[in-house]
Amino acid sequence: KLCDWGVNLISKLNDATVQDILNTEHGGINEVYADAYQMTGDEKYLTAAKRYSHQTMVTNMQTVNSTFLDNKHANTQVPKYIGFARLAQEDNKSTVSTVNSYRKAAHNFWTEVVNNRTVAIGGNSISEHFLPASRGSEYTTHPDGPESCNTNNMMKLTEDLFADRQDAKYADFYEHA
Repeated sequence: KLCDWGVNLISKLNDATVQDILNTEHGGINEVYADAYQMTGDEKYLTAAKRYSHQTMVTNMQTVNSTFLDNKHANTQVPKYIGFARLAQEDNKSTVSTVNSYRKAAHNFWTEVVNNRTVAIGGNSISEHFLPASRGSEYTTHPDGPESCNTNNMMKLTEDLFADRQDAKYADFYEHA
C-alpha cells in the first residue's frame, strides 16, 4: 500500500517536477519500486522505479566521469545507483539501450567511486560528500571522514554488479569493505 501511495503521488506530477524532487536525498526509492516489481510482477511498480530514477545521474555516468561527483552529497547518490542496477536486472521490456544506460551508469559510478574516492576500508565521503580526487588524502585525516552507511550501500551496489558480471574486482572490494 505504501508503494501504491507513491505511485499515486507521482501520477499527479510531470516528469520535470519529479526530476527536481530527485535532486534531494530520498533513499533508494527506485530500488524499492524495482523490488516491488520483482515481488509482484505489477508493471506499475517498474514504471514508478523508472520515474523515480534521477536521469541526470544516469546521463552523466555513461562514461567514467572523474569530476561529475565532486562535492555531491554521497549519501544521496549511492542509493540512486543501486536502484539503477536493480532496474537493469528487472526491466526485460524496455529497449536494450534503456536497460543498458542504467547498467552502464551503475557500473561507471562504482568504478569512479571505488577507484578515485574510496579508502581501503571502503569509505568514500567527508561530511557525507564526495571530495574531488585531488583531495582524497582527506578521507583518512578529516574528523568527519568516511561513514559506514556509504560503505554499506556500496556493498549493496557491489552485490548487484557482481550478479551482473562475475568480476573478481567486485569480490575484492566487498572483502576490503
